[in-house]
Order: sequence, then C-alpha cells, then structure tokens
Amino acid sequence: MEYINIKGLDKPISKLIMGTAWFNPAFEEEIFTMLDQYVAAGGTVIDTGRFYGANKDGEHACESERVLKKWFDSRNNRDQLVIMDKACHPIITPEGCHHPEYWRVKPDTITDDLHYSLLHTWCDHFDIYLLHRDDPSVPVNEIMDRLEQHRQEGLITTYGVSNWELDRVQAAVEYCQQMG
Repeated sequence: MEYINIKGLDKPISKLIMGTAWFNPAFEEEIFTMLDQYVAAGGTVIDTGRFYGANKDGEHACESERVLKKWFDSRNNRDQLVIMDKACHPIITPEGCHHPEYWRVKPDTITDDLHYSLLHTWCDHFDIYLLHRDDPSVPVNEIMDRLEQHRQEGLITTYGVSNWELDRVQAAVEYCQQMG
C-alpha cells in the first residue's frame, strides 16, 4: 500500500480509499469481510457520507454510516483509521429518490450533516470532512468559516471540497490564506 500525508493529520493516508456508497445492512457480512481485508492490506481511509447506502431493494437510503458504526464497534478500530465524511450531498429520500435540483450548500446544512453523521457513526470527530457539492450563490467565506468553526470545535480535523469549479476552489484557498 502506498501512502500520502495530509497537513494536519497525524495518520498515514492510504492512496487506495474504501468507498461505502453501496453499504447496506443486507450485505453486512460481506462488507465486514471486505473492510477487514482492506485494513489487513494496509488501507487506512474510509469514505462515507450522510446519504450513502441503500438497502437491497433500493429503498431506505442513508444506511452506510450505520453499517460502519457496527463494524467500528465490533473491531474497536475507529481510532486507527482515517474517516472521511461528506456534507452537502443533494437530498436522497428514504425511498432512494435523488433530488439534485435541491441545493444543500449552506452553513447550517454543513452543521446539520456533520452532527447527523457523527451521531449515526458514533464517531466523536471526522479526520477529513469534504463538501460534496457547491452552490456558487453562497459566499465562500461563509462556507469556509463554518468548516473552520467545526475544526476548532474538534469535530473535524481537516476539510476540503469536492465537485467545485476551479474559480471557487481558488477563492476558498485565497480566503483561507487571508484568514491564516
């Protein structure tokens, strides 16, 4: 396994990351075996999010984090892993219907998603917290300030963005550099 370092994290980051978008209770035994093999091979990063996972019939989204909690509890290994969670994913109803037209990129949504995911994984913090989407109508400073607030609270260690346009990433980096 190859590793990288991320500023602010004291754990090695495996280049191969275990995604959990398909995790659901119907496949718990297979998931536990796969996670065990991933860790045994040197994997250190598990990627999850509030709306990840649906049951075997495609109903009831949001199962991934619950499955992970059971695995963490059964293996007592959460502190040895890097948990990467995400906020601001478009709504997925409990029946599994996606609603990408509903923008969920707001400071309060970031906080809501964070607390929801911490509760359902029973983690006390996430090592990496990413925003799954962007809304260019929301000022970058409001978003970065909220992420930094949660970092200072100890709820997240590092943060970043996903699926953002380059100009927004540059604006976020510039703002964070200005704020130190």
